[in-house]
Parts: sequence; structure tokens; C-alpha cells
Amino acid sequence: MPVPDAVRFAHTDTEILIYSDVRKLTGDDRLRALKKRLDYWLIRQTDALIAKDAAGNGLVDAPFPVVIMSCVTLETLGSVFFDDGVKRNETKELFEKAATFTDRKLKGPMVKGFVGKMRSLWPNSDLKDVKSASDVVYKFFRNSMFHGYRARGAYITGEIDPKAWDYGDGFLLIHPDNFWRMVRDAGYARMFEAVLSGKNPDMHASAHRYIDELLG
Repeated sequence: MPVPDAVRFAHTDTEILIYSDVRKLTGDDRLRALKKRLDYWLIRQTDALIAKDAAGNGLVDAPFPVVIMSCVTLETLGSVFFDDGVKRNETKELFEKAATFTDRKLKGPMVKGFVGKMRSLWPNSDLKDVKSASDVVYKFFRNSMFHGYRARGAYITGEIDPKAWDYGDGFLLIHPDNFWRMVRDAGYARMFEAVLSGKNPDMHASAHRYIDELLG
């Protein structure tokens, strides 16, 4: 059943859009409305978790919510920009496409000997499908954080600043604030720029499929 017309689609500082407003739009104006929705209800609310005062101190201490929202955003971006319309049982492929667009180093190849070291730390884990750092982030970070609020094989740290992530000794290191900034700036912002400027027709088509389904 479609979302009722009166439900809010986006709420910015200066305007409120309801579903009926967006349903009346055509072409890329629908995508611009989608960006408003995500700017204020996803990006800005996650940015609040890494806000700093005048002295550079964090206003809140929320590394776990930050990394969870980073993974939520990557998965959302995968669904928006990289869905070819094929039904999937899981989101791993879409997550990886968004992650590797954001940072090609997440695709691989991984550091030599990394998987062997990881296997020694987690001998009972299935690593046969772990081919890239994005696989580790999805399986051992995204999944474990979502379903158990803990990570296995990918750990939060503040000691790799200014990097967003790096290889450890059989595990990945993730800087929560910098990982979010990477997802926001190298992922979200670049993807919308590529689509709204007409640089990537496949991503453009995927985004229109996404909002058409969203609007019903």
C-alpha cells in the first residue's frame, strides 16, 4: 500500500514536503527532493553525533551510533544508486558497491597475510567469502554491530586519525568520526553529484527506480 499523501517526505529548516508534493514532481526534481529528505533526516542527524565545540571537543561521545549510522548510510546508498532491479536475499552486494565507490581501497586486494591472521583469531568463522576489506566491514562489523551491538574482526579506534580505516594484525581498525566523514563526503556527496550532473546513467536510473518505489 502506498504511503498516504499527507505523510511528511522531507522536513528542512525552511520547508515541509509531504508525499503528495513529491508525487507531483517529475524527472530529477524527485531526486532533489530525495536529497532533501536524506540531507536532514540522515546526514544532518548523524553529523550531530560528531559535532565539536569551539575547543574541538566532542559535544557527545557516541562512537557506536556513529559507526552504525555509517553502515546504515552505505546500505542506503547502495539501495538508492546501485540497485539494478534484481531481487536479492541480502544487501551485501549493494553495500559493497556503495563502499567501494566511496573508497576503492575497500575493494582490495587486501594486505598480504591478512586473512590468515584473521582466521587464526576467529578459527570458527566462515571466511571463504571474505575477499576484500568491504567484506570484512559488512560481515564482521555491520552484521555484528546491527545484530549484537559488538564487532568481530573490525574495531573502533581513535588512534589512526586522520585515516578513516586501516589494517590491523588480523583485524580492521575504524576511526568512527573519520569513517563517517568519508561515507558522507566521498560517498553520499559524490554519488548525488554524479547523478544530478548526468555523469553516471546507471546510478541515475537506479535512483529513479528507488524513489518511484518509495512513492508507490
